[in-house]
Amino acid sequence: MIQLPEMINYFRKQHDMTLEQLGEHFGKSKSAMSRWIKGDRSPMVDDLIRLADIFHTDVTTLLFGLDYKTVKTTGQIDSQTKELIQTIKQLQPNEKKETIVFAKSLIEKRSVAKRHLFPIQVVEAVAAGVGYSYDNNQTTTFYTDRDNLKTYDVATLVSGDSMEPEIKNGDVILLQKNVHHISGQIYTVDYNEKSYVKKVYFEKDNLRLVSLNDKYEDIIIPLNTPHYLNIVGQVVDHFTPINN
Repeated sequence: MIQLPEMINYFRKQHDMTLEQLGEHFGKSKSAMSRWIKGDRSPMVDDLIRLADIFHTDVTTLLFGLDYKTVKTTGQIDSQTKELIQTIKQLQPNEKKETIVFAKSLIEKRSVAKRHLFPIQVVEAVAAGVGYSYDNNQTTTFYTDRDNLKTYDVATLVSGDSMEPEIKNGDVILLQKNVHHISGQIYTVDYNEKSYVKKVYFEKDNLRLVSLNDKYEDIIIPLNTPHYLNIVGQVVDHFTPINN
């Protein structure tokens, strides 16, 4: 059975669309469309409904596929797909959304089952006096299909969108605690009872924390600040967790 990524790419080509043109319908980039087609990411339910509308097809066909060679020559689809389409047509709009969510979960499970996943123990930074502790904390297991992660000392979660598009909210970041010459690399910094993930620069008597997301202003920290300040470690790698 043809899978969702293949169907998106098939219909895109049938409509003579580039990845950029497809992305314009969603306000998304070419790389975001490429991730859909590669199967690295899946469209949200609303995007899936929009795709079906753009391609003049139905969500069932996008999700479960069809033998488009047979359709092209005979104009017919297999009986199971036809039954699915007829059943979904009888559902209420909210029931259709629930069905789509369930169908997508089946596809995700099948996709994950084919991958070899690697467990990573992730710690949460815990407030400890004036600073934060990343040692001897309770860990949570997250999974990745990457087998080429860089050497690291501790893994922790990112909260917030200030480092998008490179590092997303909920991503796991891998830290090396040895801090070398600082000049624009990404670090985790604890300051004044908050923990930040930012590009870090030394500027005379200040430390400048810079977000990748333009909607955030730089944070200037005087080196002689009376508040707790600690550069925890450099972010040497990161990944988006995969549900096991």
